[in-house]
Amino acid sequence: MEGRCRTQVLQRCHDDPLAGHFGVTKTLELISRGYWWPQPWKFVKEFIKTCDTCARSKVTHHKPYGLLHPLPIPNWPWASISMDFITNLPLVHGYDAVLVMVDRFTKMAHFAPCAKTISVEATTGLFLKNVVRLHCVPDDVTSDSGPQVVSRFLRRLL
Repeated sequence: MEGRCRTQVLQRCHDDPLAGHFGVTKTLELISRGYWWPQPWKFVKEFIKTCDTCARSKVTHHKPYGLLHPLPIPNWPWASISMDFITNLPLVHGYDAVLVMVDRFTKMAHFAPCAKTISVEATTGLFLKNVVRLHCVPDDVTSDSGPQVVSRFLRRLL
């Protein structure tokens, strides 16, 4: 009940077209004219952080993002591999994650059960067992795990 009342006050002082979606300081000033509750700035700050209109009209203070550079199209199957982990799965036989290795040319995939805390050495072993043994050593491996992880993986693989 208390939270609903505070939300209504904030909607009147922040979301109203006449209020103009002000920032935390101005909204706090408008609220303090007629209302009070303990530590109102916390509630106001959280409310404004979740305001969709404010998020859309917020001015950026950084350089524009660069253009996306698509990955080159592979020339043959299993020349370019993408790898990713699916984690936080229910624990089954000691495994709570899956290593997914996808050929970017054919979209064929291999799935290897593993633990969420798998090491680079164990990841390399799964890759050798599921990709290199069956297909060949790929020309490149792409992963969203970060360049440091991919670098350690490839160093261990080679």
